[in-house]
Amino acid sequence: MASLKEEGINYGYKKLADAIVLQAIEDYREAGNTKKGRKIKLSVAKFFYSPLFGMITDISPDELIKHLQELDSRPINILDDWREID
Repeated sequence: MASLKEEGINYGYKKLADAIVLQAIEDYREAGNTKKGRKIKLSVAKFFYSPLFGMITDISPDELIKHLQELDSRPINILDDWREID
């Protein structure tokens, strides 16, 4: 396995970015459907549409949320519930 030094500094940043995105996905999937869980899902969705998310990944927020909602037994409606977390 190559070290970070061998791969270059960008490798480390890429791994960190991947870990951030994967943690957000895990947080969304584990949030559940309680009021608190829905609030967590909305917060994560807000992150998916943030400038930071766009800087660290090429994943489409719309496609990611669509996929997560397909996996979810009771998905949130992002557009209707958006104001709950403001």
